[in-house]
Amino acid sequence: MSTKESKIDELIIKYFDGETSLEEENELKEFFNQSEIPERYEKFVSHFKFIDTESKEFLSDDFDDVVSKRITQTKIHKTNFIYKIGYGIAAVAAVIAILMMAYVQYSSLPFKSLRLDYLSQDTYKDPNLAYAETKKTLLYVSSEMNKGMAQLEKLSKFDKSINELEKLSDFNKYQSMIFKGDKNNEN
Repeated sequence: MSTKESKIDELIIKYFDGETSLEEENELKEFFNQSEIPERYEKFVSHFKFIDTESKEFLSDDFDDVVSKRITQTKIHKTNFIYKIGYGIAAVAAVIAILMMAYVQYSSLPFKSLRLDYLSQDTYKDPNLAYAETKKTLLYVSSEMNKGMAQLEKLSKFDKSINELEKLSDFNKYQSMIFKGDKNNEN
């Protein structure tokens, strides 16, 4: 490999890392605009030719005027009056259907004790019995919630593990910065 090719290799690496100067980029453009390019560089030819042709294209001076004219000339389509009426009728029909279904569901409950108006009445004559039933129900709910909270303890262990992985990613970031610094010192 010649010294020119080794320099081109270095420039290509710097180019794709975004570290080239304008002079170095021009050197790459000149290299890839040659008629004969070594076979190992063929995969980069289309990229550099594209960049070269696109860098020569500019917007015309009246570009802003053309765009603003197109924006102001957009047509506003008015919806047809019949469609508006149709959507209104459909909305009213949907509301009526929902209300009818709610009435049918409520009136067809098999047990009167399941209806909402009966739920507001007192079902226990003895207040001590009502208190005992309420306490029993609340203890049951509490025990079920505690079972759910036990599952959340596993989640907190997972969260601690994630925090440890974040520390490891910070370590990898600084390690890559150190090694990248070593590569820059070798050149």
